[in-house]
Amino acid sequence: MPSLDDSATPLPADMARGWVPVLTGAIEANGAIYAGNRCPHCSSRLANLPVKNIKCRSCRREIVLIRGDDYVVYLLREQDAGPLRKEMDAHWALTHMVEPGWRWDPEGLRGLRRVWMVRYAALGLRVRVVLWKNDPCGPCRSLADQVFEPENAPELPLVGCGNMYCNCRYEPVIRE
Repeated sequence: MPSLDDSATPLPADMARGWVPVLTGAIEANGAIYAGNRCPHCSSRLANLPVKNIKCRSCRREIVLIRGDDYVVYLLREQDAGPLRKEMDAHWALTHMVEPGWRWDPEGLRGLRRVWMVRYAALGLRVRVVLWKNDPCGPCRSLADQVFEPENAPELPLVGCGNMYCNCRYEPVIRE
């Protein structure tokens, strides 16, 4: 697997660097969406998708399981997990108002979600709009539960959203 440090979609300079691994074919199992079912070291197919870190039966090397903030489960080499963890830290900082020094940065959030959309397209996923539970504005409400191709999905938070802090988001879904 190529290094995950390469990013096809750059993020704003003040945000942790995003990564877009070379991925194909998402799989739904164990109540989650997995970004593939192969060992990141030797590419052998995994008989069962793990629910925690495991060793590959073929090459006996550690496979790190991380559930991203985008609700997709990634199977990675330890050296490739850092960029995803940085991306998760950036998402946390953008969406949790309780952190000291927090400021609303809708453009930063859109930039991070652009990275996710590229990844979803590579995985063959679609996306569904999930509303923020605290009184979404009219434009966001009009998108509720709509499913989009990642390249055609409007960027969230919507420009012109009436909420001071909109946290409506996309949830990946398997194509039917």
